[in-house]
Amino acid sequence: MEYAYTSFATPAPQRAAEFMAHYFGATQLKPSEFITRHGGENNNVTATGVRFTTNANASHDVYFVDDTDGAAALLRYFHETHRFDLQEHWDWFMDWHLCFNVDDMDLASHRLVADGVPIVTRSSSFYVEVPDGITVQFLSSGAGGEYVWTEAFNFCRTTGAASLASAPQDMALKPPPTPLPPLPEVRPGHHSFFSTTPTLGRDALLALGADLYNTSGVFASTHRYGDGTCALLEWLQLPEFQIHFVDQFRKYEGAGRSVADVEALLEAAHGDMAAYDAFMNNRVGFRVADVAAYRAALAAAALPHLDRGPGAVLVELPGGIILELFEGR
Repeated sequence: MEYAYTSFATPAPQRAAEFMAHYFGATQLKPSEFITRHGGENNNVTATGVRFTTNANASHDVYFVDDTDGAAALLRYFHETHRFDLQEHWDWFMDWHLCFNVDDMDLASHRLVADGVPIVTRSSSFYVEVPDGITVQFLSSGAGGEYVWTEAFNFCRTTGAASLASAPQDMALKPPPTPLPPLPEVRPGHHSFFSTTPTLGRDALLALGADLYNTSGVFASTHRYGDGTCALLEWLQLPEFQIHFVDQFRKYEGAGRSVADVEALLEAAHGDMAAYDAFMNNRVGFRVADVAAYRAALAAAALPHLDRGPGAVLVELPGGIILELFEGR
């Protein structure tokens, strides 16, 4: 399973694409340039996307889809819940995010800081909201922190009324350099999902051939107490990409739907996976050599799935998470 793209159902597809092009250095795409079909069977949606090309001449895409029957409203709820201007605050919905790997997190944050776009920092990474409600993480191997300060993950810190009452803080340690240096190479790193059943998500991906990532090192350093003490993390390794499931025990879930409510909403919308629904526009896509080779594994693991022709299948993981496995370049 080779990572190829992530897709979001969002009420602001063009703004999201422009944001990624301006701040992250992506190239905007038209729907005709997408590597897989998006939207319903009639494709009656507004969609745009971006492409990142690495120094190795590989590429990966992000798509944004405004559906016609309400799935984008979920991202609007995430947007209303998020507070990226408050370092003391973290809401559980932020754990549904796409992570990019960069060599230096400062190089990725300069333009955001210069324009006053709020970011949340944790360890050697920062998080930013892409319009509207989409969380993106930039993670470095350790470089950065000269221009923007950061702190460790705090899984045991309870967030809610007290953290929402905290004051915004200036993240900059000093002004960005002038002129701004080039943006760094942006490589796919992982996709994280909030989950009330992370072990079920883990088992589903193991059935599809993923490897269990040994988290003992991160539990002893950057992700202390994520071992079931204050949160439960399950990380799965695929070729040069990971999937994370995050069960938070103490984080804010918004003033409306809880994480469990959202999972129930997604599972109800997908039903028995007999037909495409708008929430399927939230998904992560992987190239495979032969989709047929996965059908036995899907049946053996009792994973609901929807065929989209002979060379593509949508797979539902516990909690209503959707993956696409497709053949292609």
